Amino acid sequence: MITSGTSFRSGSSGDSAIVDLQWRSGYRYSYQTPMTCFWAYWDGSGFGLIPDMGVYDGTLQMYNLLRGAIANPMYPQFVPMWEAFPPPYDHPSNYVFSGDPVTRTGFIDGVSTFAGARSIFLFHGPINMSLNDSAEIVVATIGAEGINYISGVSLLQLFSRYARSAFIWSANLRLSPR
Repeated sequence: MITSGTSFRSGSSGDSAIVDLQWRSGYRYSYQTPMTCFWAYWDGSGFGLIPDMGVYDGTLQMYNLLRGAIANPMYPQFVPMWEAFPPPYDHPSNYVFSGDPVTRTGFIDGVSTFAGARSIFLFHGPINMSLNDSAEIVVATIGAEGINYISGVSLLQLFSRYARSAFIWSANLRLSPR
């Protein structure tokens, strides 16, 4: 999971963001959510979610995916990702499989689609950068095992809240160098 996305210097004293694991006044996050897009490829999906590899057109297609659109038609055209899926899953979201298996609501992998191999992609961006700029993105890798898949997902949800809270709390700690 992405716990923190990029921020930029806004200069406004009313803005604050975590930079270098410290709260900094005058900085603002680039996006409201740390992860701007999540998509997955599953064998035979055919939803225009895979960019052409090794050619320039694939770059334009990947740029669309970064923005929450399907790959084809390619940039500058924009077809929101949710339009690739049939009702009732065609709701506005930049996240494929945005449902909740615990409550059995929304677009759920394995219920809304067939079983098979998956490749998943988490995105933050696009962002604008200038020469010598740097971008800080904080990522947490979490896992959980329950007595069944529902309890495993419940634990993942809990652990992701813990990971996000730990990141925010760590910015509030003052640690002295060793």
